[in-house]
Amino acid sequence: CVVSQSTTFVPGIYDLPNGILIGASQIILDCNGATLDGRNGLVNGNGIIIIWKNNVIIKNCNIQYYKEYGIRASEMYDSALRENNITNSRTWHGIYAINSSNNMVENNLLLENRHDGITLGENSENNTIRGNIIANNPLRHGIYLNAGANRNQLLENNITNMSNGGVVIELSAENNIISNFIVDSQREGIILGDTSNNLIYNNYFRNNVNIRLAGVNNNDQWNTTKTPGRNI
Repeated sequence: CVVSQSTTFVPGIYDLPNGILIGASQIILDCNGATLDGRNGLVNGNGIIIIWKNNVIIKNCNIQYYKEYGIRASEMYDSALRENNITNSRTWHGIYAINSSNNMVENNLLLENRHDGITLGENSENNTIRGNIIANNPLRHGIYLNAGANRNQLLENNITNMSNGGVVIELSAENNIISNFIVDSQREGIILGDTSNNLIYNNYFRNNVNIRLAGVNNNDQWNTTKTPGRNI
């Protein structure tokens, strides 16, 4: 299914094993509470795919049981993903974006996606991830920034019960992680690996281990001094 103009769905359940491809820039896809169901897809199923588009808004979608990703984006710019419910991505992540910048990901609910709730990678910069609820991922992280995901804002997210890390930042710099609630991760609340100049400020941590530093970390700044052992 290709959507190339602004579209509002009629509420209901849509059996779309191969999902929706966004076919134009400067459009709004409002699912209006409709459910995109991918449980009948066997391989390479994604709920919504956005490639080389700008000024796209995806909102009010229930996206469930896709084989790979709930929303997959590459070269997405100046766009917004907001107020979507993304659940049970069977192989990978809820939201996955690479080479994508100046986007807003806000007020989404991401539950029980197999790997990460939200991943930004490969030079994704100047994005804001705000006010999302991410919970119960069986294999990996809540939010993962990797491979040049620089100058992003992680604000006021609620991340609960990750099998690995709540927030993980690797090979990335100058991100702000502010006022997030990160609890009950089975491993660490936040992991920093080969990072620099990140600001971690006013977050609440309650995890088996709250903080782990790996590799070389240069000039990451905290609003409180790290102390050993389990603490908040």
